[in-house]
Amino acid sequence: MGKYKELLLNIALFALNTISTKLITFLLVPLYTYFLTAAQFGITDMSLTVLGLISPIVTLSVGDAVTRYVIDDSREKERYISVGFWVTVIGCVVMLVILPILDLPLFGGLGDYKWYYMIYFITLNYNGYLGNVARGLDRIKLMAAASIASSLVSASSASVLIGVLGWETEGYFVSLVLGGLTSICMYLLIGHFGRYVGVPKYRNDEKYIKRMLLYAIPLIPNSIFWWVGTGVNRFFITAMLGIGSSGFLLRRAKSRIF
Repeated sequence: MGKYKELLLNIALFALNTISTKLITFLLVPLYTYFLTAAQFGITDMSLTVLGLISPIVTLSVGDAVTRYVIDDSREKERYISVGFWVTVIGCVVMLVILPILDLPLFGGLGDYKWYYMIYFITLNYNGYLGNVARGLDRIKLMAAASIASSLVSASSASVLIGVLGWETEGYFVSLVLGGLTSICMYLLIGHFGRYVGVPKYRNDEKYIKRMLLYAIPLIPNSIFWWVGTGVNRFFITAMLGIGSSGFLLRRAKSRIF
């Protein structure tokens, strides 16, 4: 019965995490649609669209492999977590190298906020990575708490930065970064996940890298196909009509809910 109770508890925590974060995001829609112009709203959406495409490619979806092998080979969990950490570092460096492409007209002015985007990219990917580590280590309570805390900090800071201080697009990015940093700090200070990360040594880690990438790389096309189904139209709209039209259509669609 103990295993069934644990399973039910984990299901309840996942449900609480999903419902609370989605609800907070839902309640933020009126704030964004009221205080951001159509073009600004389009830029925030474009940032999510670009991130959804690039993240699984540059990080090689290594977080999924970490979850799998930490569970399957718990005796070597430190090596898998450490390798995943450094692969994610490399992914962030790759994003930094290709960051100037955001200046292209195709991205509708996202290049004007590319450094905000870069910081957001780093925090989001490490937040997601540490969430995968928590899942592999069966730290579900911590993962749920970190996710809810992150959403609350993002929502409250967005309300102040956008609604009160008028930071608009900058406030959007800063609020998301603050939320991500809150979650990361909880994983490091409460979960002590930092103790699993060591200095990379290719000869020692080679077998772990190969094993993880053989599992993770085939997952990348799946992420891309999901992105094509939900995000590729943003580029067509932006290229043909401009970022303002893209933001207007998205804002109108979300405003109908209210």
